[in-house]
Amino acid sequence: MLNKAYFQRIKAVEFTIHHDDGLRTEELDKADIVLLGVSRTFKTPLSVYLAHKGWLVANVPIILGFDVPDAVFKMDPDRVFCLTTYSQRLAELRKTRDNYLGGNTGDYADQEHVKKELNYASRIYRLHPKWNIINVTNKPIEEISSEILSILRTKNIYR
Repeated sequence: MLNKAYFQRIKAVEFTIHHDDGLRTEELDKADIVLLGVSRTFKTPLSVYLAHKGWLVANVPIILGFDVPDAVFKMDPDRVFCLTTYSQRLAELRKTRDNYLGGNTGDYADQEHVKKELNYASRIYRLHPKWNIINVTNKPIEEISSEILSILRTKNIYR
């Protein structure tokens, strides 16, 4: 059925695709939700899942040694969700990805590098105590999404 909700979902999916992986950060103020996290913390699949529920989602990678775009700091902190996980589990996920890519990812899956990246992200998150931190370790996308939407509901932010 073609109704307002249908067109909102289409708009949300298009927005999310155009704001994936740090694209168009100058437009973050248009997002309902901004996801931050290191590689392999489910930013993209979570973004798409939430978009199918009608939310305008952007995601921004946290990369060791690179600054987070200034636009993130201008966002309503209630709409910023920082994704984190345990280093051992992340290293396992990255090792799978590294194998898939033929082992050409450098220190991407190295346990010590993963710890450094997660510590870097944690330092950024701690500097912004009003941001929401979600541990995604061993959680399905649906559970992570429910957690985010529950936080938004408690803050009276609805779609």
